[in-house]
Amino acid sequence: MALPWLALWVGQRRWLPAAAAALLLLLSKENMALWLAFVLLGLAWQHRRQRAVAAGLGLAAGGALAYFWLITSYVMPGLDHAHRAFAQLVRYRHLGPSLPAAVAYVLAHPAALWAALLENTTGDPAHNYIKLELWAALLLSGGWALLRRPWYALMLLPIVGQKLLANDPGIWGINGQYSIEFAPVLALAVTDWLAARPPLPAGRRALAGPVAVAVTALFTIVTLYTRQSTWYDRTTTNFLLGRHYRCHYQRAALHAALARLPATVALSAQSCLVPQVPERPQLYLFPVVRDARYVAILRYPDEGSAWPLSLAASARAIEQLRARADFRVAYEDEQLLIFKRFGPVANAAEVLQP
Repeated sequence: MALPWLALWVGQRRWLPAAAAALLLLLSKENMALWLAFVLLGLAWQHRRQRAVAAGLGLAAGGALAYFWLITSYVMPGLDHAHRAFAQLVRYRHLGPSLPAAVAYVLAHPAALWAALLENTTGDPAHNYIKLELWAALLLSGGWALLRRPWYALMLLPIVGQKLLANDPGIWGINGQYSIEFAPVLALAVTDWLAARPPLPAGRRALAGPVAVAVTALFTIVTLYTRQSTWYDRTTTNFLLGRHYRCHYQRAALHAALARLPATVALSAQSCLVPQVPERPQLYLFPVVRDARYVAILRYPDEGSAWPLSLAASARAIEQLRARADFRVAYEDEQLLIFKRFGPVANAAEVLQP
């Protein structure tokens, strides 16, 4: 949301609000700092004829890179209770043991980079064509304007790299991970390109809007019903399906049972139950247990409700809790189990391993 304002205010030479927009991007998330560096470099390229402006933006990009390095190398590991290294790099360890090493590898091996950008690198045919689906989506969403406005393509380099260079096919496609950043950049590229073109004749201008809306609607509907991306759940995403709005549980009974839970004690709950028990000081996503005094778990969850466990692991977790001496069933009905902890917490960092 800050990016279009940053681009606008840089273009207007309004440096104070531009700095505020950049600061908002910088502080929002650690990988946004890396993205901001490329955004500022892209803006420097766009305003290259004003050398002082381009130089200032280049210096600011260097500052964003330094901030990214500081946060991921020292601050985040320092805040982690086990002082582990920046965990997100595990997705790119096949390219090198560190971020600079991974960058050096892909620059030195263009064939490997090309394969990573276009091909399924896992060897599992279930993940074929996910990357091609992403490229098609980007092209139809305004990526064609990047050919005319290449500084916006520079802004997208870290986003494309985060998605396609990872060893996790779940983030390659158009489902969700690292995708929202494309939207403002593509919108800016298309708007910038259109603004520089001579006005269309009245007849063509009248057709342009409806054609764009029709293409957008068609692409949206097609990708709602069919998608190559791994782990796409049509029921939870396609709002045109009737079953998208159906609840598989007796909601009134579920809410009444959850209302029995004390509001001030630590609770561990399955993913679909977490939004139903807000406003408590300590709430953990099951199977994270830690110091929870209560555990709320569905007896027969579906695959989405059991996440991050499988259905079989969820069933095993129930049996483990039933067998433990420090947990007892506090409430049970045909769809929900609530376990209560008795005695002291033996492991304040416990994650159940069913």
